[in-house]
Amino acid sequence: MKPKRALTDRGAALPALAEAFREHGYDGASLAMLSKATGLGKGSPYNFFPGGKAEMMGAVLDDIGRWFAEAIFRPLEEGPDPAEAVTAMFDVAATYFLSGRRVCVVGSLGLTASGDVFASSIWQYFTRWIAALAGCLEK
Repeated sequence: MKPKRALTDRGAALPALAEAFREHGYDGASLAMLSKATGLGKGSPYNFFPGGKAEMMGAVLDDIGRWFAEAIFRPLEEGPDPAEAVTAMFDVAATYFLSGRRVCVVGSLGLTASGDVFASSIWQYFTRWIAALAGCLEK
């Protein structure tokens, strides 16, 4: 197996961190696991995320939020054809979640006690999705 290439910036670490949190959960993802997932040394994640694991998860949630805003929420909110926007939402979500084979980091975090720390981010994510879909269906 090829060794992972070392990451050189915070943004490049986010996909690897997201997958580690997706696989192990927030509580189950140790700093050693997160370091290994990103290819960074044990102390190196703190160079990009001085706030530790909580800052890492916060950055992952922000990144997920940005992606969903572009790929799902905005098309529902601004798309000219509601039926097309809803169909696209299902297609994009199915691809993102690998048709149910990939766990929703935001949803799984919301189901654990550790989600309390991120309650505002979780609430905003689901509230915007519900509002975007409802608004689209009302058109």
